[in-house]
Amino acid sequence: MQFEIRTLDQCTCNELSARQADQNNGYRIIWVQKGDGIFKIDLHSLIIKENVVYFLYPGQICMFDAEGKLDGYYIYLSPEVIHLSDKWSIPSFFAPKYNLLTVRSIQPDLDLQKDLEDIMVKMLKEFSFYTPSKLEILKGLFHIFIIYLSNGSELIQVKERSDRGSELAGEFFDLLNNHYRTKKMVSEYANILYVSPNYLNRSVKKTSGFAARYHIHQAIVVEAKRQAIYTSSTMKEIAYFLGFKDYAHFSKFFKNNSGMNFTSFKKERPS
Repeated sequence: MQFEIRTLDQCTCNELSARQADQNNGYRIIWVQKGDGIFKIDLHSLIIKENVVYFLYPGQICMFDAEGKLDGYYIYLSPEVIHLSDKWSIPSFFAPKYNLLTVRSIQPDLDLQKDLEDIMVKMLKEFSFYTPSKLEILKGLFHIFIIYLSNGSELIQVKERSDRGSELAGEFFDLLNNHYRTKKMVSEYANILYVSPNYLNRSVKKTSGFAARYHIHQAIVVEAKRQAIYTSSTMKEIAYFLGFKDYAHFSKFFKNNSGMNFTSFKKERPS
């Protein structure tokens, strides 16, 4: 179980990057207060903006290419820390909802920046101590940090929802981000959530505009694209990595759900 917080000037660009070898290790928050450069997240290449908080979940690959010094904060949390927290607020901040190609970020206003800065300073101070209650205090401060960010943001606050269908959709997306390689049927997620596949499909479609099956397929396609761009794996190796026993089936699946065949995508992949 791990919780780490540092200032960005204490981190190298390599440390901030989550590459293929360690992409499944944990959740990251990177708050860039000042600095310039390029931030590559999966299929996106973004210009670093000041006072933006980026949320990275396990599976996302990111690479920092900073031009000079970066000011701000870096937080790393292992999955155990995340899943022991209140599920209404924490996991929902990291995993993109409804579109796995989006990048989750927030640009807090001036007043909120001051509040967040105060919490960060407290977390840094607590992180430097070695006490039996250190992790619990850090988790509590981090929870407050997330609550502050939720105020005025467009992020979904599941706690305030009374609609069971919306809550169910959020639970589905949390499961999907962890299990898309091994669970490819709507019925598998419905069984975990103790609902029928039809009810799950309706709930997810009502909330996101697309049925659960669509999102399962897109999660697989996004991971296949990551593998194609950031590794030297062959189509056969990627197919097996994603749980396909027959790579010909994977090839057909990729084309049906992405609009182009895998070989063409890999040749034309972004640099």
